[in-house]
Amino acid sequence: MLGDLIYLFSRSNAKFSVGDQFSIVRPAKELFRTTRYNGEHWTIRGLGKPYEDAGRVQVTHVTPEGAVAEVRFNCGPIYPADIALPYQPRSIPQYVPAKLDRFALPNGKLEGTIVAARNNYAALKNGDIVYLNFGQEKGAKVGQLYRVYYTPPPPGRWAVFGYWPNPRETVAEIVVLSAQEKSSVAIIVNSMRDIDLGYGVELE
Repeated sequence: MLGDLIYLFSRSNAKFSVGDQFSIVRPAKELFRTTRYNGEHWTIRGLGKPYEDAGRVQVTHVTPEGAVAEVRFNCGPIYPADIALPYQPRSIPQYVPAKLDRFALPNGKLEGTIVAARNNYAALKNGDIVYLNFGQEKGAKVGQLYRVYYTPPPPGRWAVFGYWPNPRETVAEIVVLSAQEKSSVAIIVNSMRDIDLGYGVELE
């Protein structure tokens, strides 16, 4: 919790200094506990090793064996064996709510898919964190705004032909919070209903 004290230990004998700040992260193992769609685990592994943020701490005391640090920000519980990395400030994207065009046509810009969500949630809504299957190598940047869309599947016998004239529906927007080489992390904003893994996204 905020204000709690934790103990840091360096396996590489790195030196701590009072005032140093660290991001606390852990492997996102929850993503692999439940399969939400066929091929989910392989898709996630193909994007790199996923981690989730737990919080940020600042060193208050240095000891012969390590350091004591105070929790300055937390996204949830911090556990023993969590990993401390030198803190790097991140820009906070600005978002101005706007009325969504629910049936906007494809614009030909960068597209991708929501492949996972923090804590392995299945039904997603405003404020939930999602992982995307594209990153910096395809042009993803912090602060970019994407529309989230869903195309209803064809009913009955039309599914055999792979065609049905249902319009693509925009159901929410997401803002990119961080971008790595092959993947990105975004937050859902302006959602009109629950969102499922596998929904498509398109750069606005």
